[in-house]
Amino acid sequence: MIYSLSGKLINLESDYFVVECSGIGFKCKSDVKSIFELKDKINSQVTVFTVLNIRENSWDLFGFNSSSKVDFFKMLTSVTGVGPKAALSILSEFYPEDLLSMIISGDHKGFTIANGVGDKMAKRIVLELKEKMKKISIDVPKLNNKLDAIKALEVLGYSAREVSSVLESLDSSLSVEELIKQSLKLMGK
Repeated sequence: MIYSLSGKLINLESDYFVVECSGIGFKCKSDVKSIFELKDKINSQVTVFTVLNIRENSWDLFGFNSSSKVDFFKMLTSVTGVGPKAALSILSEFYPEDLLSMIISGDHKGFTIANGVGDKMAKRIVLELKEKMKKISIDVPKLNNKLDAIKALEVLGYSAREVSSVLESLDSSLSVEELIKQSLKLMGK
């Protein structure tokens, strides 16, 4: 319904931010990583991607700094028993590339790091999303390029979290070698 918002970031808290568009402030609940990445943009123009969640007693707007996070938020909340709170908790711990890798490899234990996600829910997430990955058109080869670049940069001594945030800003269609070169350039190495 509301795909994105472009406006001035006027407020930032630990679990939400507010974007003002044409005099209207939109409060968007969000994950910790998106909020952290937006912290330097207070009182600046931003574009965020959103999901409107309508329930019987509330309308909640969830906002993220990338469209891939929106895709994973929607996929996570489509899993039986996983609500928006658990999805935000998972996205606060992992980048989309990490989630894809965990789902494809069947690593349900990794999901239990997220607050409120137990072993049973983690197994359900991997089981249901592995099936959905086969049905939807996620460009796995392009995401695999980013995963390969992360692994190569880890060998050079960088952490996956440090590298993932840089890679998220790069074009997915680049080759692994080009992703590594541009990542090193952006990190000032």
